[in-house]
Amino acid sequence: MRRWPILLGGLLLTAGAAVWVLDARPVYFAEVRVVFLPPADISPNPYARTSPSLVELAGAVGRALEGGSSDARSVSQGVTMVGEGERDGHAIRQPNIGGQWEYAFDTPALDVQAVGATGEAVESEIADAVTRIKGELTEMQARLDVPADSRIRLQLSPSEPQVMEYGGSRVRALAGTLAAGGLVTFLALGMPGRRGRSADPKSDLTARGSTRPDSTP
Repeated sequence: MRRWPILLGGLLLTAGAAVWVLDARPVYFAEVRVVFLPPADISPNPYARTSPSLVELAGAVGRALEGGSSDARSVSQGVTMVGEGERDGHAIRQPNIGGQWEYAFDTPALDVQAVGATGEAVESEIADAVTRIKGELTEMQARLDVPADSRIRLQLSPSEPQVMEYGGSRVRALAGTLAAGGLVTFLALGMPGRRGRSADPKSDLTARGSTRPDSTP
């Protein structure tokens, strides 16, 4: 009972954490691949002579929009913006088949990911990213005076992005929070406190006798 402040503090912290877990809102995610396709007549377009040229073109568009980065990137295609902790915005990346520090690209495409607080916000982010890609590609080909009927085409895969909700299980999150809070509180209550006076009467008398002045002449 002397440690009731510790118990009260543990209960309050656990309750606050439980309220925060129950109030956590889900995040929405969508992904689409923008594939670069050669035109029907590729002779006037130097970008579309070979498949490697399309791969390089996709990389050039991606770098122009997102900028270069020296940070390590994940190789796994399963790593999403949600897994990286992002909660808002979009990202444009070229699929990397190489290592984390040495990139390799063989796909003439750009992957567009978007996250947001609502499905509508995610769809808007995807549309904005695709528009930016189309605009940059058009500008690059216009600088070379490529005829309109000979320009690189873009195709979305899938044609309509599927929005997914990531929210987890509130029941499991609440149970884990309560269990962790209870365990920490129990351990805090079990920690040794300040030691009181010795329970041994003999040691107590010895300690008292040692404080008396020596009367021996």
